[in-house]
Amino acid sequence: MALVYEDVKLTYKALNERSNQLAHYLLEIYKIQSDELIPLCLERSEQMLIGILGVLKSGGAYVPMDPGYPMDRIEHILGDTKARLVIVEENTKDRLYNYKELIDTETKSSNLSIISLDSSEMEDSLSTCSTANPNTEVSSGDLSYVIYTSGTTGKPKE
Repeated sequence: MALVYEDVKLTYKALNERSNQLAHYLLEIYKIQSDELIPLCLERSEQMLIGILGVLKSGGAYVPMDPGYPMDRIEHILGDTKARLVIVEENTKDRLYNYKELIDTETKSSNLSIISLDSSEMEDSLSTCSTANPNTEVSSGDLSYVIYTSGTTGKPKE
């Protein structure tokens, strides 16, 4: 077993195939570029590992974002990363819909897509994607992740 979480068990093969499907989806639908930052607002679960691996296999860089973060921190991360999409779960997506208007304050429009990994629609979309390893070019200089710590806002604590 590669992963055991509550009642979910994934073999290495199943984990690899599911993360490959996500990578193919990200490449085909969102045309992910090398070093593109993709926030993951996921609970600690099998979906988090699938999300991390899928983003890495697409050539993007993941940005872990705890669903329990305060509103201003989530707003800062989404704005600072200039994210086009954020990967969530059904139980965390409602928090992110509050931020769609905050991303582009100049035009008052949002280009932020919210992908819910465990939704039935996403499961259907992923089921049509290849389970083969994606053919992405990555180099040792490419980003793999960006972590925002409590001191990375550039704003002094009050």
